[in-house]
Amino acid sequence: MRHGQYGFSALSDLDEGGFELTKGERPQSLRLWYRQPAEVWEEALPVGNGRLGAMVFGGIREEHLQLNEDTLWSGFPRDGVQYDALRYLEPARKLIADGKYKEAEQLINSNMLGRDTEAYQPLGDLWITQENLGEIAHYERELDMQTGTAVVTFQSDGVHYTREVIASAPDGVIMVSLTANKVGKIHASVRMTTPILVRMKLERMRLVIPPKEPTITIHPRNRPGTSLR
Repeated sequence: MRHGQYGFSALSDLDEGGFELTKGERPQSLRLWYRQPAEVWEEALPVGNGRLGAMVFGGIREEHLQLNEDTLWSGFPRDGVQYDALRYLEPARKLIADGKYKEAEQLINSNMLGRDTEAYQPLGDLWITQENLGEIAHYERELDMQTGTAVVTFQSDGVHYTREVIASAPDGVIMVSLTANKVGKIHASVRMTTPILVRMKLERMRLVIPPKEPTITIHPRNRPGTSLR
């Protein structure tokens, strides 16, 4: 990992009044925090719900989420069991006993072993560009290890911006929330790229990847002065 400001934090054993807390009263809060965005995959912060996963890079003007979905593999579903493997066991043993190791290996590979595992595939990359930002100050990104929430905060032109990414298992979604402490300051555009050779289309704010790939849905909650395209 490149050099920069980063750390691991936990709440102290003292409350705000300086009194020592007992073990039962002590709040548990663990977080990883950084003062610069991730530049490579290993520096990004992970969120996931068992089916969907994302690596959150924490960019300032452009957020980048690398996405995965657990059914997205190369190949196609098929039964790779070699049901006749037992009938080749004795011939394979005899070849080994006779010192014919190459022939034994070929026999075992062809008739006794299952197919090689397919390769896990990336779903794609979600890009969120925040527009109309000025000079950036007080940047920080973090992963709350109790809630699994990845958060980016920074200030620009006197406005405090917060970006949160969570993965909900009950809802089966990854959600990104953009907020500001002043009305009308969220202006963003969303796009997706993918290495999968598919055609994507936008239908009523739903990005569809036909025919059997996962669906990504964008639900903007527009407020006065807020734009999303």
